[in-house]
Amino acid sequence: MPIRENPRVFISYARSDGRDVAHRLRRRLIEGHGFAIWQDLAEMEGGKDWWQQIETVIRHPDLEYLVLIVTENSLRSEVVRDEWRLALQEGKCVVPVIGAEAVKAQIATLPGWMKAAHFVDTDQPEQWQRFIRTLESPCEQPRVPMMAPRPPTDFISRPEEFDALRRLLISESEGQRVSIAVALKGAGGYGKTTLAKALCHDDAVQQRFHHGILWVTLGEKPDLIKQVLDLIEVLSGARPGYEDLGAASARLSELLANHAYLLVVDDVWKRSHVEPFLRGGPKCGWLITTRDRDTLPQHSKPPVSVDAMKRTEATRLLQAGLPAGETQRFEALASRLGEWPLLLKLVNGVLAQRIAAKQPLSTALDYVDKALDKRGLPAFDAKDEADRNRAVEKSLSLSFELLSADQKGRFAELAIFPEDTDIPLAIVERLWKATARLDEIDAEELCDRLFRLSLLLDFNLATRTLRLHDVIRSLLERDNRAKITIWHGQLLDGTGVANWAKLPQDEQYLWRSLAYHLKGAGREAKLRGLLFEFGWLQAKLVASGINGLLADFDLVPGDAAAVQ
Repeated sequence: MPIRENPRVFISYARSDGRDVAHRLRRRLIEGHGFAIWQDLAEMEGGKDWWQQIETVIRHPDLEYLVLIVTENSLRSEVVRDEWRLALQEGKCVVPVIGAEAVKAQIATLPGWMKAAHFVDTDQPEQWQRFIRTLESPCEQPRVPMMAPRPPTDFISRPEEFDALRRLLISESEGQRVSIAVALKGAGGYGKTTLAKALCHDDAVQQRFHHGILWVTLGEKPDLIKQVLDLIEVLSGARPGYEDLGAASARLSELLANHAYLLVVDDVWKRSHVEPFLRGGPKCGWLITTRDRDTLPQHSKPPVSVDAMKRTEATRLLQAGLPAGETQRFEALASRLGEWPLLLKLVNGVLAQRIAAKQPLSTALDYVDKALDKRGLPAFDAKDEADRNRAVEKSLSLSFELLSADQKGRFAELAIFPEDTDIPLAIVERLWKATARLDEIDAEELCDRLFRLSLLLDFNLATRTLRLHDVIRSLLERDNRAKITIWHGQLLDGTGVANWAKLPQDEQYLWRSLAYHLKGAGREAKLRGLLFEFGWLQAKLVASGINGLLADFDLVPGDAAAVQ
């Protein structure tokens, strides 16, 4: 029988108890029915990250079916659940195949979103024939969006806050699901966003909101219409040309209606900013994170406060990835750091670097205690922003001791990027090439070092982006005001672009943020000139639409000639 050319089927299994079943199934599909099966993981490229290879396969445009060999070990595997979810998020069809008799009794214990699938028993002739017909047909699985980032690898559960939020999110009223808005409130750096990420990846939450998880981060100065349009594009597959926020919000409401979506609105500063996202059907839910209770909509539940961690939670975060022992000293240090996750992660990064340099744990702790004494880290009032900022400064100084003067300079330059922004590594490379002649390898290695010290909130080599914590960014910006203008200019000059109208369309970051950097560089005259230049206006419209262009005009307020 001829073999189909493009592999549309990937067979996944637990190596410990599913290999033989998978190989027999592969042989039946190839020899008996001519299917082209994606190569076994054992044949994949050596040296590459295993999960990255899985992701690459599942995201491949030719792949349509993920066939999961369900064995006792695979049922216990988090990887299997991750594969299944990723396949649904990518619009692939998942077909679970029973690989052992014992698993039949366990299907009923699975999360609802898993047990709802039809498990195939290939030993039953009628089920085998239906299985073959399924694989021969096109997959028509709608995507189940999962926009929530994963919680960090050192995530420490906070059961009191987590359980309270989960109860609120999955609550039902007399058996009828009703829309609900739940909020997390707390100061910057206390873990609101991390907790929200963890909730989104919880089985019970995903089962309740089985149509998908949506995520938008607002910040102090959000581009509301762009962010609403982004959600519409995720849900519909097409980006509409709405110029009015009300019309865009109404369309979002239509797409949410009659579906069980959870929409996370992260880092809300004003009530008016969150309102365009709070429209949808009775099955929807909203999770809002904010520093200010007054920003919350009137119909939301009383917010769950996310403040200092419990002593045991704080100690575990401070100890994450470090050798065991010295529990009492860790507890005392966690208390000194106010059980504040931001400070705990900063000091954890310092300790980890010293341990990596072969320093004994007790000696590393001695150093941190003495260094904090020297810098006069006081007990601080968690409710006082100035007090919190002073504590961050004292803790940051420990991390800075592990950086050279040049590395500290490069880190400070990141203050020029907008808050709540995933910054492309390629843009950072251009900045550092302009300011210090770093090449791509040097820039990537420095970002990795900064991330290991917890000076970066995120560094993602898959998306090749990085992000600063808002609290740290604001301190860097405050302490380098005299240099900020120069650094903006160096970034712009480092792009090598002489005519902005000819900026390639794939330079999406620059199309979004060029006006911001021009203003930051003190080049308002250049920005105003672009706003009167037909070629640039036309190119900007193509790259980011009318709303992106109007956002640029907002950066030159009071210039009547420009906005008319």
